[in-house]
Amino acid sequence: MEGPGYDIDCMSGLIAGGTNIILFSTGLGTPTGAPIAPVIKITANHETYTKMKPNIDIYLPIEDIIEKNKPLETLARDYILPKVIEIVNGVPAKAEKWHQFDFSIRQLWIKS
Repeated sequence: MEGPGYDIDCMSGLIAGGTNIILFSTGLGTPTGAPIAPVIKITANHETYTKMKPNIDIYLPIEDIIEKNKPLETLARDYILPKVIEIVNGVPAKAEKWHQFDFSIRQLWIKS
């Protein structure tokens, strides 16, 4: 899907395109969510996870990725899939818990 790269605009575009749940990878821990679909925030940045723990749903241990060379399929099965199942079954994502409901529609202006 072609769309904007800004966090909130991107999520609004994904939802408009039919997304039911958003897996949002974040390096700096953007505290944002969406009013229509759950947003699961994921980071592999340990500093971000430590500082933004109340806003991050999943921390993928960087040592598993780099030092232990675990395949992404294993990380997805061990960390991401259980959280997705939990949220689909009604447990609120951190964004929902903190009422982070953002929405934006990108504006395109014609310039002469």
